[in-house]
Amino acid sequence: MKQAAVLGTPVAQSLSPAMHHKWLAALGLEGCYLALETEPHLLEPRVQILAEEGFVGVNITAPLKEIAADIAEEPDELVTACGAANLLIFKRGRIEAYNTDAQAIADEATTAGWQGGPVLIIGAGGVARAAVHGLLRAGASNITVANRRPERAQAWAEPLAGQGVRVARQAVVTSETQLIINATPADPDVHWPNNHLQMDHHRAVAMDLRYDPLRTPFLQQAEDKGVATVDGLRVLIAQGRPSFQALFDAEPPEGDIYPDLAALLSAEEAL
Repeated sequence: MKQAAVLGTPVAQSLSPAMHHKWLAALGLEGCYLALETEPHLLEPRVQILAEEGFVGVNITAPLKEIAADIAEEPDELVTACGAANLLIFKRGRIEAYNTDAQAIADEATTAGWQGGPVLIIGAGGVARAAVHGLLRAGASNITVANRRPERAQAWAEPLAGQGVRVARQAVVTSETQLIINATPADPDVHWPNNHLQMDHHRAVAMDLRYDPLRTPFLQQAEDKGVATVDGLRVLIAQGRPSFQALFDAEPPEGDIYPDLAALLSAEEAL
């Protein structure tokens, strides 16, 4: 039986185990997918232990994605470029690293109506880095990375200035902005994006990479402005599909599991 897990902190409320187990059950496959609380300084030893125990690999969530890229022995080209990994595969005694966030974010933005116009990304962590590279590959040529501590983004964003990436301290939506992404950590008590965001038009797509709660204050504000929205659950599923294939060597079923996972999340919120 193949075993995999998602590592991060906090990770107890992750829907990744439910998502992967639903796919495994639908395919009639035996497998196990765990959520393992992992502090940053324990990531490398935990990964080594899991590999030795026969796990096929792990997904990585906040705040470990940049560390995961550093400890990988065989990062792919995208991980090398963006410096963040959300998938580690244990193969032939080595750790391979991949990033499925980048393509998932670009795909979901495009599906929602983004057509390559100016982008505002709020946050500077591993998933923000992946978003920048995914959107550049999808045709973006004007990306602003906004963070309260801009120096955190400058080290990795400044080399991309020639591709249209800039860093700002405040998140300001202009009449030209077509995509706004909240890539700050999942923390229901922190509403920094809402306090600094000025949405002044109705042609943008707003995406929140958090999904607990499903309708975050950021997305509710966007909806009030008439802006199309993409919640973090859709991105979770989109990045999960290639992860599942890599971990369990099988294509996930074509059926839409969004309603099932959304219902599960609603039930947990009601407790």
